[in-house]
Amino acid sequence: MSSLLNLYNGDPNIQAAEPMSIISSAMVAASLDLPVDKNLGYAWIVPFYDSKKGHKVAQFQLGYKGTFNWHYGLANIKRSTSSLFMKVSSLNGTG
Repeated sequence: MSSLLNLYNGDPNIQAAEPMSIISSAMVAASLDLPVDKNLGYAWIVPFYDSKKGHKVAQFQLGYKGTFNWHYGLANIKRSTSSLFMKVSSLNGTG
């Protein structure tokens, strides 16, 4: 929450964006457990002009560190799942 307030107070482009788009972008970051601090590189909320809507909207963008964490997390899940599968298979006598 504090990183969102810091982002909003420190960036006039974000302040000009549609408020619900900022909140929805922040909710995406929160659901992925990523901070939206510009300096950390995990996730960014980027304002842009939407010509169809006629005003600025904010959009969530996954940062390079967030991408790394996501891939690392997938590898851990994959390892845990295959380990669990091997244990269950050996208990059932199929592995």
